[in-house]
Amino acid sequence: AVTVAFLVGAAVLGIALGTQTTEIASQFENTEVIVSADKADAEAIPFVVGQTNVQGETYTIVGLSEEPAEITIGDRTVSLPKPTPGKFGSAADTSTEEIVDRSSHPLVPDHWLVTDTETAQSVTDVQPMALSSNNDLDGVPIVAALQFFVLGSTELAEILQLTALAAAVLVMVTVYSVVRITIQERKQDIAVLRATGAPPRRIITIFSLRGLLVTGIGVALGYAGGLILVRSVINVATFLSVPTTLSAQLTPRVISLLLPAFTVFVAVGIIAGAIAAWRTVRLDPGAIKSGSSIGRGLHDQLQTKFIDWETVVPALATLAVFMCFLFVLFGIIGSVGPLAGAGQQTITEPGTPNPIASDVPVTYADAFRTQDVTASPEIILFEVVNGEPVLARGVNFTAYREFTEMSVQQGRLARGSNEAVIGGDLAQSSDISVGETILVGGSTTPAVARVEVTGRYTATGIEDDQLLVSLPTARTLGGVRGDAVNIIRTRGLTVSSNQSTIVVTGAQAVRKDGQPGVQLRVRNPGLQPNTRVLQVTVGEQRQTVSVTVGAQQSSQVFIQAASIEKSDQRIRVGEFEATVGLTPGEGEGESAGLSDNSLTIPDEIPVNSTLQVRLTQEDTAVSDAQIRYRDITRQTDAEGRAQLPFEREGSVTLTIITSESQFKRTVDVRRGINRPLDISMIISPSQPSIFTKPTAEVTVRNPWSTVREGQVVISGPERRQSQSVQLASGESTVKAFSLSQRPAGQYTVEAATSGGQRVNETYSVQGDERLGAALAQSGRYTAGGGITQGIQVVFSNIEVLIGAIILLLMVMTLGSSTAAFTRSVQTTRRKIGIYRATGAAPYTILLNIARDAALVGVVASIGALGVAMLLIEILLSTGALRAFGIVLRPQYSVLSIGVALIGGTGLAVV
Repeated sequence: AVTVAFLVGAAVLGIALGTQTTEIASQFENTEVIVSADKADAEAIPFVVGQTNVQGETYTIVGLSEEPAEITIGDRTVSLPKPTPGKFGSAADTSTEEIVDRSSHPLVPDHWLVTDTETAQSVTDVQPMALSSNNDLDGVPIVAALQFFVLGSTELAEILQLTALAAAVLVMVTVYSVVRITIQERKQDIAVLRATGAPPRRIITIFSLRGLLVTGIGVALGYAGGLILVRSVINVATFLSVPTTLSAQLTPRVISLLLPAFTVFVAVGIIAGAIAAWRTVRLDPGAIKSGSSIGRGLHDQLQTKFIDWETVVPALATLAVFMCFLFVLFGIIGSVGPLAGAGQQTITEPGTPNPIASDVPVTYADAFRTQDVTASPEIILFEVVNGEPVLARGVNFTAYREFTEMSVQQGRLARGSNEAVIGGDLAQSSDISVGETILVGGSTTPAVARVEVTGRYTATGIEDDQLLVSLPTARTLGGVRGDAVNIIRTRGLTVSSNQSTIVVTGAQAVRKDGQPGVQLRVRNPGLQPNTRVLQVTVGEQRQTVSVTVGAQQSSQVFIQAASIEKSDQRIRVGEFEATVGLTPGEGEGESAGLSDNSLTIPDEIPVNSTLQVRLTQEDTAVSDAQIRYRDITRQTDAEGRAQLPFEREGSVTLTIITSESQFKRTVDVRRGINRPLDISMIISPSQPSIFTKPTAEVTVRNPWSTVREGQVVISGPERRQSQSVQLASGESTVKAFSLSQRPAGQYTVEAATSGGQRVNETYSVQGDERLGAALAQSGRYTAGGGITQGIQVVFSNIEVLIGAIILLLMVMTLGSSTAAFTRSVQTTRRKIGIYRATGAAPYTILLNIARDAALVGVVASIGALGVAMLLIEILLSTGALRAFGIVLRPQYSVLSIGVALIGGTGLAVV
């Protein structure tokens, strides 16, 4: 009954877990799959994919048919990109002439090059593929979450089937022991039947039916007991405020698993009864009556008083099953446990149902690092590769290695966005090798990525069962916005709820209602609204102002300060410092004097060219000014512009004369000079915080007398961006480029034109050492590792599941071992009676029985340990101990082996 109760409980919980995880993923419905061309059906959309090199840069190239093609994604019909024959289209980088601009597409990453099939085949070796709507084909689903959970649930069901086989062994041991007890009590009756001519087959049939009866009653009681026990565990978990949504319901899938198992149990019970009877009826009637046994000599030799050494065999079988389950549970706990260890914390977005729905700014990790806190920003992905569920994770490879202390055993750590590394257990179970290039689909959103596995690593527990990809790739596959991640894992962070998440990101001298002052730009990068009292110091003046800002919102606050009108003042607000000043009359048209930089002109000018220059004073045009050089004089118009011809080579000194001042500027006129577009750049704000995305504003001007066009390319600290420009003579435009949020430090941005003009600007990103703990508090802050939460998405209520199975396992093993030892004690009840008749106290007899049980239990436990390890290695080699892409590999240690041996011996004694 207890064995059946274990199976019922494990099946109900296991199937409920699998069903629940599948329901979680059901919102991500089945979509198209990518298959090799030889497996595609007639309606599949063919394409080719490969890798090529353009001006030193490596790109993934996809060749599509020129015929229009459409696919259905959810409730949308999406047209595939139409290639331009002979051209490479990119939605991310068009800074080279070989690459033309194209629109973004959910299935084609922006940095992939799109062309026609013939062009792709002409430049590289390609792999013929197809996009099919037949989900039954073995391929890469473009939305993999649902398939991941379906396959994972199937693996879990297979493990439960192994559980049923193990339970059948215990049923045989238990029924055998119970029937043997009956036979011991009916020895004289059996001897009489045999002496009067009853054939052995008749007696075996009687005890086989008894085995059937015992098993049938046990199945019925175990079925009821298992349901009651599972519901009790769930109720206790609810009472103890352990979050769980598991339910103890009999679903068709549970019944389909239990009915065959019950049938096997009944059959095993009949066989066990027959075997138990056969051992007795095969003896002569005289031997049956005397109760002689081949095991009696061994019993006397090893000096056990009440428990026969024949009990070692059933005890060993029972304890071997117990240890198999125990070591597998140790494997699960060992996988999850180190990731939820002391000192680890996880930051997720408040109010989200699970980590994959969480959205946390990646710059939180930078804030934590300013406090010397180890932080790893991560994105959780559910993938299917080669028909197997794979748990993937988007990471910053360097931060992840530092956080997990993983070790690369083969190859190297990934560096590029199209590279990945694989855990040792996953590499072994999935047959993915270093150097292999694989396609992966979107996790929860339609997408495709192609990554090269550059290394194989080893790490602790479940960290070893993952495919690690870059954060940019993970954002594409998981539909995560460009500056966010699902979770941030930290170690060594101290949280204080008294700190505010509001930071000052900039300051500017302004007038408001005629009053001079400083306008502060503030931002709340936290995940909840917050208020901060700002202590503002402007020069010698100190003020206090309170500001409230919504979650991840910006605002402005004005501080009145008359001193900034007299001279530049140093402003300080917490960690933020800047110098601001307001020149008297500024904003009212008063002059502040000219400088060399007020004349926009290149240092080198081609001969025989006409150049349009512009004279300004603090962005205000200066009209009616004279520009004199050689024998030429020109006057600026209302917009401060003038046309200057340069017909001879040599150095030319320009004299600029206004009504108030004059200055000179020297240029070099020579042959072989291009007519480049003139550029200048400013970074705004000049001192951004780690939560600010600064903007590079590039002013592009055409000073020449002809129309000019070209590319403006920005090279920032993280990526390169480009925009096209076409300007008429004297025309100018401003191109804005958004830069990435960066950690505290100094960064240089270069702007260049296709004509060779370059300009550099350096800006400083300010950190805030007080902010990390406040940000953690603003999110959902939990102790333990982020993978623990990720596994709860897969293994949902894993704490409740493990607790229930351990309880059921102990009850099952205790019941089976009790039956085995009871049979042995039953055979010596006459001896126990003699001991009692000669004055032995009950506790003395109990101590002797306990001693015998301990002796037999030690031997059985040692044997069971070897058998259990052998069985587990066999199961691991066949891939049977794998669920949801995770290999349930036990970590054998002195502690785990000691617990197994002590537990086995303890169960024997009890």
